Amino acid sequence: MVLRRPLSVAACTMALLASTLVAGLPAQAAPSEANATLASTSHASTAFGTVLPASPSLPDSPSLPDEDEIKAAKKDPTALKAMVEQVEALIAASTQELLEAEAAALGDQDSYTAATETLAERTAAASEARTQADRAAEYYDAVKSQVGQIAGDLYRNGGIAPGVSELFESAENNDVLYKASTMEALAANRSRTFSTAQQAAALWTEWENYAAQTEAAAAEAAGDSWAAQEDAARTQAAYAARLDAQEEVRDALIGQLAFLRDSSVAEEERRIAAKEAAARETALAAALAAAPSTPAASAPAAHAAAPQAPAEVPDAAPVSNALVPGGRDETALDPAPAPVATPSKAPSTTAAAKPATPSAAPATKPPAAESPAAPTKAPTPAKTPAPSKEPAPAKTPTPAEPEQPAAPLPATSSGIVEPAIRWAVATAADASIGYRYGGNGPSLYDCSAFTRAAFAKGGLSLPRTSTQQYFAAPHKVPLGELKRGDLVFWSSNGGASFYHVAIYLGNGQIVHARNPSTGISVTALNYAGMYNIYPYAGRY
Repeated sequence: MVLRRPLSVAACTMALLASTLVAGLPAQAAPSEANATLASTSHASTAFGTVLPASPSLPDSPSLPDEDEIKAAKKDPTALKAMVEQVEALIAASTQELLEAEAAALGDQDSYTAATETLAERTAAASEARTQADRAAEYYDAVKSQVGQIAGDLYRNGGIAPGVSELFESAENNDVLYKASTMEALAANRSRTFSTAQQAAALWTEWENYAAQTEAAAAEAAGDSWAAQEDAARTQAAYAARLDAQEEVRDALIGQLAFLRDSSVAEEERRIAAKEAAARETALAAALAAAPSTPAASAPAAHAAAPQAPAEVPDAAPVSNALVPGGRDETALDPAPAPVATPSKAPSTTAAAKPATPSAAPATKPPAAESPAAPTKAPTPAKTPAPSKEPAPAKTPTPAEPEQPAAPLPATSSGIVEPAIRWAVATAADASIGYRYGGNGPSLYDCSAFTRAAFAKGGLSLPRTSTQQYFAAPHKVPLGELKRGDLVFWSSNGGASFYHVAIYLGNGQIVHARNPSTGISVTALNYAGMYNIYPYAGRY
């Protein structure tokens, strides 16, 4: 795999940070004059010098052959063959190391993007919870003032509720039942006021606790986001540095091959490119052969339960009625208080839920007692069956029904897929639009923002990250059954999370926003030799 496109501004910046963020990356040695001459000639044997320093720039890589080893190997056919194989193996190893660095950079960026989303959700939940807690405090203060007014009235009237004396001394209405019902309503009203105050206090306490939970969760998310940002910066810098080193290593190794084979650099470039293409085709065939033949379960990723928000705070506190003597229609009761929610659960690692809508108010009257069920008759004892004289012949077992084939997967929706693909392919051809880690468009995208923007053209809203897009897909399609418009994913941990996503175009082609070096482009599905490709795609 040859990467020739220049680095973007972001990638160049990350490369400058490599000296502080990436351990074990020594400074690159300047190409020698002989090496520059070698690259400019059509035949490697016309000028041959020290192609690479003995210690390569890539960390954890084997030492590259030096000039003396190359010259000595060329004198012995057996040693020459072994040296050619060694150099080709080093080229393959260099490419593989670059793929691993790319996967690490993309994976950490996807984690950082998810962390920023979680932080935003938790921050919004904490803000809403604090607002509701303040409202609950105001509501409690209003109800508490009503209780204080009742207590003051009772104290001033010697423990007798105001209006009671007037009710019994009034000559306007001597209906004893009316006065008794008014007294009962007055007592119920006062009792309800005290009960509302207790519920308001409990509601306020629960909102305060919930607000504290969501604020703690937001603080935790802020720390996680910062740590994820540091990881992403480190692995992106490592990838940018390794990309530069891989270019230099590859050029030098191909120059060595040209010298060993007495050919030109261009000829060796073509030969290595053909060999890598054949290896990718082999990897594709192997991946398709090993791919499952049945759809995967569509269960979403498991998440911890979010803390349950308390009941909504009422808009206003109930107002106590005076219940002065008068007509029967003036004995209206107070509004029913808001119910008290159950205590909140422990804070979760996921984004906190928004406060729930208020539940229905409880009835002011206790429910009528249920009528006891009619007694049932004593069961009649079952008769003991008489033993049969001869045992019944055993039935011939019914042959098992053949297993029904799985239901066919639904086809992709052309109304969604085709507008998405048209936009994606046109965007890939637009040189003014490129790639940026975490980019959300409209001029710079990362992989999942690119697929999200594409599907939005077809009227479908996708989640933000690659991992979310896989688990949100209603159908998981084996690679052997890919259709135009399916989303293909890459994972380095067996599908627990995903670091890259692309749109399948058909005929073995995909369009995707890959990295700052290659940008947004149409490539083969096996562009990376099927490295880390997941055996299931997502179909919406």
